[in-house]
Amino acid sequence: VDRLTSHRRVAEIMVIDRRTSSDGPEIDLLFVEYARDGQVAANTRRFTIHGNEVHVDAKVIRFQRGFLYEDDPLRGSSIALFTRIYGDKTPPEHGIPIDEQGVAPEVYRGADPRAAEFEARLWKDFWRLLEDDEYAKMHGVRIAQGEGIWWPPQDGRLYTLSIAADGGIELTSEPVKAIYLEAMKRLAPTNEPVTGAED
Repeated sequence: VDRLTSHRRVAEIMVIDRRTSSDGPEIDLLFVEYARDGQVAANTRRFTIHGNEVHVDAKVIRFQRGFLYEDDPLRGSSIALFTRIYGDKTPPEHGIPIDEQGVAPEVYRGADPRAAEFEARLWKDFWRLLEDDEYAKMHGVRIAQGEGIWWPPQDGRLYTLSIAADGGIELTSEPVKAIYLEAMKRLAPTNEPVTGAED
């Protein structure tokens, strides 16, 4: 029961700036992903979205429950690949790419090369998992589908995207500690454009 109801943190998002341009409201977001061991991934990024709501799309793979019961090293928990992030004033097809498509996300490339190779194969043939029942069964996949989460981000809140062992992506939030907010104010660069990956 603990395994089936457990959650693993996938990413955290917070507002670092907002303004109004000639095109309307803009929000700068800090986007941090976490590896399986809970460590912050190297690809921390900042994104600028247009509008008052942030949308995050992802591809999610859920495995047969038997693998979860057995705590299978390759299929013991659902996995997700983020596809894009965008604001409510931007068409989804113009969203900013997050993870490279068709390969295992960097955060999944851990010490076990079998897992990286196995997951790379699944992401490469993701939609085949939906259309080819035998192929999905061969890899122990129960569900392969796209999922989208959206919300109006508030200043001073930390938003966590986690993935349930037997489910999809879920969103929670909590207040950001005051000391971190103060540190961000002191370290924030002035007039620096915010686009994609951190340098």
